[in-house]
Amino acid sequence: MNMKHHPGIAPTVLHLYPDLDLQQREFIAHRDGPLLAVAGPGAGKTRCIELRAVNLLLMGAARPADLLLTTFSKPAALELRDRFRASAHAAGYSGDISAARISTIHGLCHRIIRCHAGDLGLKPGYRILDSDNQASLSRQEFDSIFGPDLDILTQRGWVEDHDIIGQSVAHFNRIGEEGIEIEEMADSPSSFDAALARCCRRYRRILRERNCLDFSQLLILAEAILDDNRIARELGGRIGYLMVDEAQDTSHIQDRILRRLAEVNRNIVLVGDDDQAIYGFRGARVENMLAFPVRYPDATVLELTTNYRSSRAIVEAYDRWMRSVDWTDPKGTTQYRYNKEIVAYDSVAPPEYPAVIAVRGSSPYDEGRRLGELARFLRTRGVISRYGQCVLLLHSVRHTVSDPYIDGLEDAGVPIRCVPAGGGNNPKESRLSDELTVTTIHQSKGLEWDVVAVGSLSFHAGDPDPVGRRLARYFPPGNPRPNALVAEHARMRQHYVAFSRARRMLILTASEEPHPRFDAIWRDAPRWPDVDLRALSSQRFSDGSTHAPELVVNLGRMKRLIIRMGAPARMEKR
Repeated sequence: MNMKHHPGIAPTVLHLYPDLDLQQREFIAHRDGPLLAVAGPGAGKTRCIELRAVNLLLMGAARPADLLLTTFSKPAALELRDRFRASAHAAGYSGDISAARISTIHGLCHRIIRCHAGDLGLKPGYRILDSDNQASLSRQEFDSIFGPDLDILTQRGWVEDHDIIGQSVAHFNRIGEEGIEIEEMADSPSSFDAALARCCRRYRRILRERNCLDFSQLLILAEAILDDNRIARELGGRIGYLMVDEAQDTSHIQDRILRRLAEVNRNIVLVGDDDQAIYGFRGARVENMLAFPVRYPDATVLELTTNYRSSRAIVEAYDRWMRSVDWTDPKGTTQYRYNKEIVAYDSVAPPEYPAVIAVRGSSPYDEGRRLGELARFLRTRGVISRYGQCVLLLHSVRHTVSDPYIDGLEDAGVPIRCVPAGGGNNPKESRLSDELTVTTIHQSKGLEWDVVAVGSLSFHAGDPDPVGRRLARYFPPGNPRPNALVAEHARMRQHYVAFSRARRMLILTASEEPHPRFDAIWRDAPRWPDVDLRALSSQRFSDGSTHAPELVVNLGRMKRLIIRMGAPARMEKR
């Protein structure tokens, strides 16, 4: 194919983004019908979504109001909106791009509910509660919600009020995300499950009395509205093209809502990485991606598997590791992942240096100290210019877990900054400092650093989804139940996310022999400090910039167009 021309892509897009690869071009050019894009880390999937939306406008296939783009989190939705608008302006599109709908799935559901609030019994000024508000409401109404079943709940070991509230709210949310029937659960022979269902029923009644909704109620009510065929056809008819980013993070009920909205035009596109499905404990179902070709037999399936983020040795290491386990069920009939191969982009063969290094300590403190010695070596030799180019990823940053690592790092002379989950700090912002970031694997998703250390591969994690395991028997038909195999796969995916955050160096640490699941990535990695120090010292990591060619656009032309069109001033390469 002539890389300077594609019949399905506007010439302006190709001019602004001349280095799009063949798979990216096929995605951007896709016009009608269902499409699944299985994307690996660093493959530019969000860029592809943004440019496909712009291309549909430029080719006259859609107006802005025909577009609906959804993604997982509010920051991601805002970023996608900004990037789409900037690219549309840069490409010279003169229509009203503000009419395009770009939001989270919860935001989409909120818009649906807003139009039918009166029919649902909601009064004007209803409130939507986040997790903190949920906990506060549950505390205020503790006796009303939990009092009648308190004896049964405490038998489970939920003794303190904050334990009862925290555990119960997690279960209430999951009941909503999975579409579990409360009355069925209330009739359970398990006295604890029945008590939990009754508590959930009382909690939902108080929400109605207070004219409030939580996030799971947004989904439940939106789906109830779409059960009306007339409304579903009306709303679906307004959506010419539906694109879902981070599809691996959608829950069972979210997937049903999206498929319902796509029934009229069937122009639904799912983009995601099944290997990065790490939110199962929130109800996310990787099966939504895996089942897409079955639900849509005429679907086009593309793979975006060229990694523009990481050095070749890193890509080969984590790809080899993911392929080292059996991803089928015991009968060999069900495949739990797409059998893709991630390949690294190399415009010029990079110099050989130890890009994957193992650090073995005698304790978590010793792991941290030895990691600190390696980080100081990189800093003093000029390989990195700031410690902010480095991160240590742990399964948790609770003091009992993170303190030994932090103490070891600080004793080695490395300044650190700990970013807890939900603590208000942003791991992305911490990369601008001269402090090594310590945060969780879940917090790191979607981010990248030049140097990534993944701590304690010898740690034996517990059940990654205890709430799902408890509620699995009540999942609706067709919604797979968690089992031991699914739990093991969840642990693999969690570490895959961690490993794939690294651009130039991946450091693996352990204080005991790592779990056998890590053999394929740990076994051949050179041990610090017995590495090629000379080759390592010769490196100069890029201080946060990326070497990805597909992310480097024709910035001169884009800047001129932006100024002329009056687009937002902030532009990003990715």
